[in-house]
Amino acid sequence: MSNDLTPTEAPHSPRPRKSSPRQSEKTSRVDEISGTIGSNNQGAIIGKNIFQNIIIIGKVKIPVLPILVLIGLVIAAAVFFGLRLLGPDHMTGSFNLAVAEFGQLDANGRVVSSPNGPLISQRLYEGLKIELDSLSPADRANFQPQVWQDSLDITQKRVKIGIIPGDTPQARLAAACSLGQKINANVVIYGNLPPDLSSGTFIPEFAVCDNVDLRVDADEIVGAHQLIQGIPVQLLSQLGRPGTDLAVNIKINSWSGTVSLFSIGIMYDLQGRSDLALGVFQQAREQLKSGAGSAGEVLWFFIGREELTLASPTAARDGVDHLANAQAAFEEALKINPSYARAHIGLGGVFFSRAQLLQPVDRLKSADLAGAFQEYQSALNSAPDSAGALIDTKAHLGLAATWILEGAAQQESNQPAKASDSYDRAIQSASAAVQPLTETKQYRALALVYLTLGEAYQEQGNLKLQQVDKDASRTFLKKASDSYNLCIQQKDAAFTDQTLADNIVVPLCIPYKKDTDASLAALN
Repeated sequence: MSNDLTPTEAPHSPRPRKSSPRQSEKTSRVDEISGTIGSNNQGAIIGKNIFQNIIIIGKVKIPVLPILVLIGLVIAAAVFFGLRLLGPDHMTGSFNLAVAEFGQLDANGRVVSSPNGPLISQRLYEGLKIELDSLSPADRANFQPQVWQDSLDITQKRVKIGIIPGDTPQARLAAACSLGQKINANVVIYGNLPPDLSSGTFIPEFAVCDNVDLRVDADEIVGAHQLIQGIPVQLLSQLGRPGTDLAVNIKINSWSGTVSLFSIGIMYDLQGRSDLALGVFQQAREQLKSGAGSAGEVLWFFIGREELTLASPTAARDGVDHLANAQAAFEEALKINPSYARAHIGLGGVFFSRAQLLQPVDRLKSADLAGAFQEYQSALNSAPDSAGALIDTKAHLGLAATWILEGAAQQESNQPAKASDSYDRAIQSASAAVQPLTETKQYRALALVYLTLGEAYQEQGNLKLQQVDKDASRTFLKKASDSYNLCIQQKDAAFTDQTLADNIVVPLCIPYKKDTDASLAALN
């Protein structure tokens, strides 16, 4: 019996076992994942219910659920702290400026991005930042000004300003103020460069948007202004050359100084500090003295505007003829641009103020009433669509107040029919201004409208009483009292506006309402 083994046989080699069909079926139904982990090829098995099983690594058994919870917590923490590293989505200062990217018109008139637009925008932003950072500690504490531009990284702001769209000045103004409302910017600087091959100039547009959060009235400030001189597009097309870059930088630096001073003046104006605003606007005008064009008209208008406010009969007397100064400033603005509607309104205000100082019987003999009517009407005729509804409203309000002055003069001159007609025209004109000013929350202007309405109703009521028509008199006097009361309510709506409180509500609306109520009581 031989012990030789054939090469293909192994000693004591077991016979292969056949798996039963039942066992194979059972194994295939087990939802298990087997893997090799580590260099020792230790097995890891995760059961079909992952939340009820474990991971086996060598001899260590690790529950799956705590690991998943830990991973979730790590991810949540990463997202939370990552979001905290992102900047805000709106500005948080008391007065905020946003500098948009400057687009460029192509040959077809479409607004596109350009290499020069973001560069000029960033240079203007940097200049503004320097100017605002150099404010006095007191002004910085009061206004906490902020300025944004898209060169800021995502840790400083997480919204993109981009290019302000719009084919017309009015459309761009609306888009700029829509952005301003979204990011809480009071001022937006924007605009589009002309095509490269054109002979035009680039002038940034400057939108002062009435911010509801400020709870103040921006009055004539609201709207787009071309504050500064333009840069020839031919010069901009040569950016990158040392001589050209220097010339453009000098121009942009002058923009920064003027725009920042203008912004500071607006900050003071919005807080009812006309004395401080006037000084800042005059400083901006001196800085821009060598320039010409639209830069002058805007600054002359704002200088005249503050002078006219300081010339109010209720303003403190300082020995300065503010009315004469205001007239000179508005006339300078109109020399530059005869169609400047805002300056016409301002000049109308000068004539109105002078007529108001005259005795009623002397007004019909002076040229001031006629001058006021002429300037307010010129404003209506000159106001472009881009000026917005507020310009028309202010012109109509000026006309209403002038009709009251004329009616009082006619009443004193024994012309009751003409006086009644003047009062009716004043009521119609002022009433038309209520809704647009209410919708736009122009509180100071709205207070003036209610004051004007109250005066017109009161004068009409007194006229009817002279004509021994007590019922008609009572009706008009009741409307006057209601109008004065609405005027008083605007002080609470704009509680930070000292001009509204000190120059309109306290010295005018409150005592006028008391007089009217006393007249009503006497009729009952």
